[in-house]
Amino acid sequence: GPVQVYLLDIELPGIDGLSLAAEIRRQDSQALIIFVTSHEEEMPKAFDVAAFHFIIKPLQAEKVLEVLKRAKEHFIRSKRTFQFIIRKRRYTLFASEIAYFISQGRKVSIHTTSGKVYEYYGTLDEAEEQLGISTFLRIHKSYLVNVDYFLRVESKKVIMQDGALLPISKRYHSAFHQNYRTQLLSI
Repeated sequence: GPVQVYLLDIELPGIDGLSLAAEIRRQDSQALIIFVTSHEEEMPKAFDVAAFHFIIKPLQAEKVLEVLKRAKEHFIRSKRTFQFIIRKRRYTLFASEIAYFISQGRKVSIHTTSGKVYEYYGTLDEAEEQLGISTFLRIHKSYLVNVDYFLRVESKKVIMQDGALLPISKRYHSAFHQNYRTQLLSI
């Protein structure tokens, strides 16, 4: 299969690590790019190519292993699937294709990142349990959201990349904000 993780030194002799990263990103939107740098001030530039992580030189073995372990977890997460049944037919989606779930009565609608919506009978509790991954957070009894598809997070609502504004209810408010912070710090 294709290379999935790139460790790039920003100061490669004769080649600019950032432009190499930009080229990799153009060819593969899913690859994980990890920068090695002795200059922390280079870090903001790397946001343009959606870098997964930074390792500051001098390299420390445990730091490198920690970052590679996270990369591995990231791939396991991205391969996670979600199954549901509509009119006796079983459907399977990658977790990474799901932006959010909305529950109304006994029906759940899945809003995918491609804009397609699926409706099936079930509960958000079951969906949450089946997914079992920390990128899906509950913000309301009726909403289960994938933090990878947030555009913006405010105190009482999240704005998704498709423009949906989803309310954060009182009941889930503190747990959600706490879990979301943990997510951000661990990425």
